[in-house]
Amino acid sequence: MTDKKARRAWSLRHLLLIMMGAMILYLGAGFAQKVGLSLERRGDLRLLEERIARAEQQEAALAIELEYTQSAASAEAWARENGWAREDEVAVVVVAPPSSASPSRQTGMRASLEPASLRQRWWDLFFGDP
Repeated sequence: MTDKKARRAWSLRHLLLIMMGAMILYLGAGFAQKVGLSLERRGDLRLLEERIARAEQQEAALAIELEYTQSAASAEAWARENGWAREDEVAVVVVAPPSSASPSRQTGMRASLEPASLRQRWWDLFFGDP
C-alpha cells in the first residue's frame, strides 16, 4: 500500500514538475517575444527620430530661403538676372563676349577680307577668289 501512495505521489510530483516546466517555457517564450518586439520598436523609434531631425533641418533651411525670397535683395537679384534696371540706372546688354584679338587688329583683318570694289565682289562671286 505504501507502494501505491509512493507511486501516486511520485506521479503527482512528476505531473506538477512537467506542468511547472511547461509554464516556465511558456512564460519564457512570451518574455523573449516581448523583448524582441521592444528592440524592434526601439529601432523604429530611432529611425523616426532621425527622420524628424532631417525634416526639422529641412524646415529651417526652407524658412531661411523663404525669408530671403521675401526680401528686397531677392527681388533685386531676380530683376537683374532678367535684365531689368532701376529707374536711375541704364541697362547694358553685352551682345558678344570680347575676343582675344585687339580691335585694331580685327578691323585690319576685316579690311583685308573685304573686296576692294563692287566689280571685284561680282568676280569673286562667279569665279572665286584669285
